[in-house]
Order: sequence, then structure tokens, then C-alpha cells
Amino acid sequence: MRITEMERIQTMSSHGGYDTGHQMSMAKPDTLADRMKLLLSTAKSADAHFLLMHAHKTILIAASNVFEAMFQTDKENSNGTNTGNASSNCPAVVEIPDIEPSAFKVMLSFIYTDDLSELNGDNTMAVLYATKKYNVPGLMRPSLQIPISEFRNIFLAYDQALIFELEDFSNKCLRYICQNAAQLFGSHQFLQIDQKMLCVLLDSDRLLLSDEFEIWKIALRWADEKCRQNGIECSSGNRRSVLGPALFKIRFPNIHEDDFAKCVVPSSVLTLEECSEFISSIPIRIFIVVWSPRAVLVEIPQPWTNFCKMNCRGYVNFISFAELLNPSEDLYNQNEDKATLAIDVIVK
Repeated sequence: MRITEMERIQTMSSHGGYDTGHQMSMAKPDTLADRMKLLLSTAKSADAHFLLMHAHKTILIAASNVFEAMFQTDKENSNGTNTGNASSNCPAVVEIPDIEPSAFKVMLSFIYTDDLSELNGDNTMAVLYATKKYNVPGLMRPSLQIPISEFRNIFLAYDQALIFELEDFSNKCLRYICQNAAQLFGSHQFLQIDQKMLCVLLDSDRLLLSDEFEIWKIALRWADEKCRQNGIECSSGNRRSVLGPALFKIRFPNIHEDDFAKCVVPSSVLTLEECSEFISSIPIRIFIVVWSPRAVLVEIPQPWTNFCKMNCRGYVNFISFAELLNPSEDLYNQNEDKATLAIDVIVK
């Protein structure tokens, strides 16, 4: 007579041949998510070996065609070089030097269990890089939803967004930088950006800074830091060299003539011919009527007073009320802020 598996277990247990108490203590997780989490944390039966962690090829292949191609290539190479040497049975360790371990761990947690608990502003850009490299698009969406203010380095985030061609995300980064330029341009992270990024930022009409002279001082501070990083003297020639095309993203005709004469000219960053050219543009403006509309926020928690920005032709170009009140611009909160329009007419 045939007996069922349960009867067999009960029989063995009654004769001391089957420790059911031990089996209960070794019970496996009930849910798929917990089972996958256990596999990842214990690396049991893992066959994909990285320097600091282990994984399972089947699971990685199911999530990424890049992993699939990588493991297929490894298999073909292994078959082609396997000559019976005992060392060929040792699993190869995959090195990934271009991805931070914490970011790779976040990606594996998402692949195994959809867990995003370790995703934060400190590792988001590294996770995005890993996501792009291994083509895991499902992880990109939550990565891009991290609040911009939580990013460890907004300049790096903006640079990576441009490289990855993430237009909406790059626009969000640039908007945040422009709105917080006074604070961000004084940070250590700003001094680490390259010349190309500096050109992009100085070319923006949305930088919320007091005036063009402030931009000049910020550019010089960046140039001096680059000179120090390169081990060269902070001379006028070296300043000009490291600034390169960024120098002429500064709208010199919009700097007040006193500041220009007392600070810009003595710095010798500009040639005498360039100084003469910029100074000669001043009389063109002083004989016209200058209308200066200022969109001003009052009773606002942020230290913003006006949103003016000079354009390259020397005329005043201010943010419009339509832009100011646009919710997507994050400049105006209708529940907390008040806006007023001021018009200055200056005749010289």
C-alpha cells in the first residue's frame, strides 16, 4: 500500500528520524518578495560574482538585456578557453569600477524585490548611471522623482542629465540652480564644475543674482580656484585662460561704470581694447530713457528681492509676470507670497 509524503514524514518523526521542530525553525519566507530578498542577502546558489556582492544570472538576465549579453559572452569565452584546467571551474569575478557599490546595491535590490528604500539624493545620479549602463528603465522613473533639493551635488546632476539627454530633468535642474544661484554659486561644488558647465550657467537669463558685477566676482572666484587646482599662479593671464569662452558670457556693458572702472579694469583680465570697447557702450545707454520694470516679491521666505537680468545688448530684460506666476517655475506661492510690479523711469 502506498503512503502519502505527509504520512511518511509523520512516521519518521514518530521514530525520531525526522526533526520537525528543526524543519519549522528553518521555514522559508512566505512571500515572493521575501524569498527574493533572502536570495540576494544570502547569495545562496549565486552564480554571478561581483567584487563586493553576489547575484543570480537568471534574475539579472530577466531584468536587463545588457546583463544577458554580458553573461552570454562570458559563457562563450569560457567554453572556448576551457581546456580541462581545474582553475577553470572557479567562477570569474566581475569588476565594475565605474559604478559606486551603494548604487549597484540599490539597482540589485530593485531588480530582486522592487525595493527603493536605499535610493536617496546622495546616490541618485550614480544609480541613474547604473540604470543607463545596464538598461533597467523601471528604475529610472523613481530616480528622476527624487526632489531636486535633496541632491548631493545639483551641478553634477545637471551635467549627467545633459549627458543622458533627459530634457525635462535637466530643465528642472537648471531652474533650481538659477533660482538658488546666490547660495549655490558660493558652494564648494560650484568650484568643481568645468568650463563648459560654467558657460552654460552664465549664458542663462534666469540667474537670480543681484547684478552683473556679482556674476563677474563669481567667475573670478571660480577662475582662481581652477588656477589653484592646476598649480598655477592666479594671474590675469591665467584667469583669462581658464575662463576661456566663459569670460564673454559675462555681460560687461551691464556692469555699473564705477564698478567696471574700479574693479574690472584693474584686474587686467580684459585687454585695454576690450575695456575701451565696453566703456564706449556706456554713453549709448545714458542718453536714452531706460524703462526698468521689476517683478518684485514681498513677504517671501526666500531672500529674493527682484528678478531682473540684463541681456547682452545692454538693455534691461526682466522676468515677465506670466513667468513669475507660472506654477511650474516654482517662483511664486499664491498662498504665501505677494507680488507687485514697480516701474522706474530714469532719464539721463
